[in-house]
Amino acid sequence: MIPAPIRRLSYNPAVRAIVQRLHVGGIARRVYCRLLSSSGTLHVSCLGVTADFKTHNNKQLAFVDCVFTTERSALEATLCKLRPGDVFLDVGCHYGIYSVLASKLVGPEGRVIAVEPHPGALEVLRENVATNGCRNVEVLSVAFSDSTDSLALACGEDCSVYQRPSYALSTLHTVQATAGDA
Repeated sequence: MIPAPIRRLSYNPAVRAIVQRLHVGGIARRVYCRLLSSSGTLHVSCLGVTADFKTHNNKQLAFVDCVFTTERSALEATLCKLRPGDVFLDVGCHYGIYSVLASKLVGPEGRVIAVEPHPGALEVLRENVATNGCRNVEVLSVAFSDSTDSLALACGEDCSVYQRPSYALSTLHTVQATAGDA
């Protein structure tokens, strides 16, 4: 496990700029992720609960680590008021970081609704929900919109970086949308 100060330093914009200028970003990420987890699973603790997050590649592992390293205060602020029996809605939940932790905080009498339209992220989300035994999570494979229709979703192959909708058609996914009020 990499110590927290080193993890925070690895996300420092100045350090990242140097790594990119030296053209060693891919090597640095592989080494960092290997030190972080040899199995592709990141074990985390937040607000008194623990969880394991599985990923399929180094980019996904680095993304999950980045959320816990750089957005921890936002994560804790979002989830800190949840109590057993509460309902939590996670729209665009990606790999389920908020959903899994919320599931553990609201307990078996609570409910979590995880909304994720991207098929690749949805696969990782479902694995993380199962890995953590989150039986109170309902996964919806839709995009929330103001209408019910099909939408084009542009996303990187590994689901960790969203791309511009103007990118080549091969990077677009057609997803079902549903009105959020429904």
